[in-house]
Amino acid sequence: MTNPNLMSEFKNDFRYDAIKASVKRMEREGITDPWDAEFSYCLPTGNSISTMKRLHHFSTGFSIIALTLLVLPGICLLLQEKFGLNINIPLSVFFSVFAIGMVMKVLFLIFINRIAIPFYGGRHRACRNHPDLQCLPHINIENAATYSQRKFTIEHNPYFDTEDYAYLALDQNRARLIIEGILCRYLVRAEDVTDLRKVSVRTSAATQISFRVTDDQELELVLAERVGDRSSLINPYWRQTDRLYDMILSTFESRKNQNESILQKDLRQKLSKK
Repeated sequence: MTNPNLMSEFKNDFRYDAIKASVKRMEREGITDPWDAEFSYCLPTGNSISTMKRLHHFSTGFSIIALTLLVLPGICLLLQEKFGLNINIPLSVFFSVFAIGMVMKVLFLIFINRIAIPFYGGRHRACRNHPDLQCLPHINIENAATYSQRKFTIEHNPYFDTEDYAYLALDQNRARLIIEGILCRYLVRAEDVTDLRKVSVRTSAATQISFRVTDDQELELVLAERVGDRSSLINPYWRQTDRLYDMILSTFESRKNQNESILQKDLRQKLSKK
């Protein structure tokens, strides 16, 4: 049973109607493991919607402190050199502050993605360890209606400033996406997809997907893949290729290929009997 207080937090969220319809269908069909569902859904994880705000505020604050420690020694030395201000601080202190800022920045970029791990409750490991799933670990989920207003620039802190942050698992065998987010769990079956397209804002490439959770309830999401782990210690950035779109499209088309294989097998059997 979903916590009523948690549902009330989502009341003004763009996913509210989809969540409400998904919860009712889960309860009606008696499904205990969401991965067993034969329909698409959007379900709350139990984490508060303010969780994303707290994560973003923490990452922003930590990043600002690190940046301040990096530039403060240089500013002090510049003021002392250019304007003759008497700043009686040993040079070793300046270097120490700079070194601390550099260490904080590097540690931040290495460990920032791991901050979200406790909020997955082990669901990310289930995706990674499943033999039939191909996982992408750093996916931002946005409201399709407001995505074009987002600013993904070098001045903008992209960490957790999003509607949801998730692991994306592509299930080729069953032609579906399993998206395990901090706030919501999503399952998207190829049969329920009504629209799939490439979208872009400035330098970021993303994928917009629309799907039915019931016959009369549809949800539109934008998925953007971020690279900001150890492979990118200098600056997090958004993938500017269509890799994510191509992988999702390939996953959905696998159902078509499976159906074609079944038809071809039936045809061969019929021909062999003649």
